[in-house]
Amino acid sequence: MSLPLDIIHAARHLLELGQAELASNHPRLSQSDLSVLLSVFDDPGLTANQLASRLGRDKTTVSRSVSGLIYERLIRSEIDSVDGRRRNLFLTDAGLIATDPAIKRIQEETEKLTSWMTDEHVDMFTEFLQRIRKKE
Repeated sequence: MSLPLDIIHAARHLLELGQAELASNHPRLSQSDLSVLLSVFDDPGLTANQLASRLGRDKTTVSRSVSGLIYERLIRSEIDSVDGRRRNLFLTDAGLIATDPAIKRIQEETEKLTSWMTDEHVDMFTEFLQRIRKKE
């Protein structure tokens, strides 16, 4: 397998662990809802359009998830201070509580997967992944 596919499979594995943890405590949430929650945790202040792009999903699907999560009071929407037409998304306190076990599960698995690496290796790999992400 090639490096890009290895990275995709590893990322999916970690995301699926986090989503399974979230779903166990919030069975009513859809797969899209779970992805939105974890993405907003990871990058607070994203817009629905940015989320759709990042998740590779239709804007309508993401907007539906965002609306439902706002209704459930797991995320909140704030008017952007620079561009009043944009709405930025943040987790509420309930959203932070809901995502905490999933984030811990992802972190535990990541620590297991990187336990053989030195701190320098982890830093280098993290920088590599951040460079890929900046290309979005």
